[in-house]
Amino acid sequence: MRCFFCRVVTLISGRVLLFSSSYIEGDKFRHRFTLIVLRFVISIMLLIFSPRLLSLLLGWDGLGVTSYLLVCYYSSEKRFNARMLTAITNRIGDVLILLFIALNTTPGMFNYRLVRFEADGAYFFI
Repeated sequence: MRCFFCRVVTLISGRVLLFSSSYIEGDKFRHRFTLIVLRFVISIMLLIFSPRLLSLLLGWDGLGVTSYLLVCYYSSEKRFNARMLTAITNRIGDVLILLFIALNTTPGMFNYRLVRFEADGAYFFI
């Protein structure tokens, strides 16, 4: 399934970069747009292939920041609503993913050592 998503992301981002090369040909900051799109793709790939919680959060946050930057690339008054909607949607997603992580973790998961004293069966964290 991951390979399928990777292929879809690669196909779509390649088409976006191909189309944008002709669309923003005269723009003096076109390399900045290309770098933002590549960072967006890297964030998506990090989300797809993230085996750890930290890389998942970094990919998620990178995705939010780069999507906001892509919406803000051409700043005008018409795009103000789109920028605000993107920012609010990203923050709602941040809260939901943190709640999901908090609800699915077990106590003591982030401790260095968990020592169990066999005498009374109590757990002590060191």
